[in-house]
Amino acid sequence: MRTLRMVRACGTALLVLAGLLPALAQAAQMQRMLIGAGCYRIAAHATGAVAAYCLDQTGMVPHRGTILGETPALGDATVSVGDKTMALKAALARHLLRIEGADAPDQLALVNTTDQPLSFCVGRPVVVMGNGMAYSADLKGIYDQIADLMRLDHPDPPTQRPTNEPDMHERLQQRLWSLVNAADARELASPLSPSASDGEDCTVRENATVLCR
Repeated sequence: MRTLRMVRACGTALLVLAGLLPALAQAAQMQRMLIGAGCYRIAAHATGAVAAYCLDQTGMVPHRGTILGETPALGDATVSVGDKTMALKAALARHLLRIEGADAPDQLALVNTTDQPLSFCVGRPVVVMGNGMAYSADLKGIYDQIADLMRLDHPDPPTQRPTNEPDMHERLQQRLWSLVNAADARELASPLSPSASDGEDCTVRENATVLCR
């Protein structure tokens, strides 16, 4: 039920900001997604699921197979293959790890394209975006608040939550939307709103085992 409610809120009210803020209009077409702290191990040539959050309430959920190969300089994540450890940005650029949509607002797919087990560790929440998307200036000023909110990222035990109330993931999702929506509104109201990235924001299931969370 949580996913169905979130799909309606997270993909049906597409916002077009033509002529006002092209970069935000682009971001509104497909969600920028957020992955919280945690470590995951994916077997060679396998795919594993990771919990995620939408950052653009009016955007579309990334479809299954859609590659989210852009990551701005926010947060901290590393990828380890064999004896090599590198930043997430480098692993995505080298196509060792693919992050793909999963037709869900609260999940992404991690695809290990290598012949060895791969570890993906997020120290501080990271943002991932579809190929060709570059805009993240609106997130820079609120990143610390996003990171603070994500410390609450853990599921409620079913016995402690009435069945008609949203769980922690959905409550946290709503708070993230409110935070990003407010930041975007401030940018739209500013006469100096940027219309494009400065170029520094980004570069170009069963087999997954959660190591720590």
